Amino acid sequence: MPIYHVDPFDAQDLRWLLRPADGISASLYIPTHAAQPEEQHADRLRLQNMLSDVQARLPDGMTAPQRQAFVAPAARLLDEGPFWRHLAQGLAIFLAEETSAVYRLPLTFDEQAVLDDRFYVLPLLPLLTENGRFYILALSQNDVRLFRGTPTGVAQVDLADTPTSLDAALAFDDPERRLQFHTSTGATADAGGRAAVHFGHMAVPDNKVDILRFFRQVDEGVQTALAGEESPLLLASVDYLQPLYREANSYAHLIDEGLVGNPETLSPAELQAQAWPLVAPHFAQARQAALAAYRQLAQTPRAASDLAEVLSAAHHGRVQTLLVSRGATAWGTFRPQDGTLHQGAPGAGDASELLNLAATETLRNSGEVYVVSPEEMPGETAVAAVFRY
Repeated sequence: MPIYHVDPFDAQDLRWLLRPADGISASLYIPTHAAQPEEQHADRLRLQNMLSDVQARLPDGMTAPQRQAFVAPAARLLDEGPFWRHLAQGLAIFLAEETSAVYRLPLTFDEQAVLDDRFYVLPLLPLLTENGRFYILALSQNDVRLFRGTPTGVAQVDLADTPTSLDAALAFDDPERRLQFHTSTGATADAGGRAAVHFGHMAVPDNKVDILRFFRQVDEGVQTALAGEESPLLLASVDYLQPLYREANSYAHLIDEGLVGNPETLSPAELQAQAWPLVAPHFAQARQAALAAYRQLAQTPRAASDLAEVLSAAHHGRVQTLLVSRGATAWGTFRPQDGTLHQGAPGAGDASELLNLAATETLRNSGEVYVVSPEEMPGETAVAAVFRY
């Protein structure tokens, strides 16, 4: 059975995909439409056509039943209605003879199907090196919402029992106020039959002590929700609440920039659109540092942009940082025994996609790989590397 992933792609998933394959592997990338039901049929048709193409391109020695069995884990998705109602921005499917995996990801892909002797992972790498995953804490005295954002989408994160207003925080923190709330507003049953307490519009104590007490409870909820996270957190609130929450905050990755204004007036999509320009620079820092390191070492033995030299170094675990031009491909064969490289065409003989091979070997040996725009690449090259020694 396929492995379904709706949450952002992580390093453990990548390690699984980097394992050596036994035989042919197919990597399918499809742009999908998360919030457009009318496009679901087109998304399914796109996958159906791609699977037909993959079957036709499988090795000549495979029989028709073997070809059908190879694509079967993905073909079954065509009839799974709920799957198509819960898409993200991109769909990545990986097929091999004994295994398969499906990822619904917050990243738009160029449509492509790559058949090779290993999974084609380059389109996924921005999710790890510049994944754009961040969090927004939309905070006011009347409402608290936590969102997980990406460059292309946003989803609310459950804060469990965290009070979501100053009234609620003080009511549950003060027995007398709690009794007053229960007796004055009463409790009604929600649609599921559970008791729901509705708070009235009582005067809000507008003082630092009460607000800080509320914000410390919010901080505890945020810490619980983001346990183990290192993604940046952006605070969205009116200006006078910004320093108060920062005083209460204990999450190490709350960024200095804040989205100033009343977040109660903004939808999740509006919050994401306004937050992304503030957090985007944080995701470019590592890539810019890698580019700067290459430029500094470009004329020394510690760097290279010749593909054969880079592949040889990657095979021997010498590549510290690899830069690959987005959208570039280089098919051919490489012999690690003597470092010889021969160009070839996709599907021709033993040809492999060599930029992906360089990335795979670098990652297996704990190096870093950045997929960068052609404009950012140093010189007119598709690959560049900084060596450990």
